[in-house]
Amino acid sequence: MKKSPSKTLQSRLNYGGLVESITRLHARTQAGAAAAVNQFLTLRNWLIGACIVEFEQRGSDRARYGERLLACLSDDLVKRGIQGCSQDRLEWMRRFYVVYP
Repeated sequence: MKKSPSKTLQSRLNYGGLVESITRLHARTQAGAAAAVNQFLTLRNWLIGACIVEFEQRGSDRARYGERLLACLSDDLVKRGIQGCSQDRLEWMRRFYVVYP
């Protein structure tokens, strides 16, 4: 019985090795991408915290918002489609900046 052309091609080119190489490459690059995203999200969160603290320290609009600053800010950011900016998360970002200035 004659081998199929695809089987012959696969053994000649070490198809299994090709699949394995691509699988390893994908895993490494996916891990690198996840690490890069984590770094940028950490930076984003710190910068958002810095913006909030700087706004609060200017004081001019602070009386207007008082305790409602984070609630209002969260609502407005969510309306603009920015995810991860709940009132609790904004408070966490503010604290993050205060702890790591």
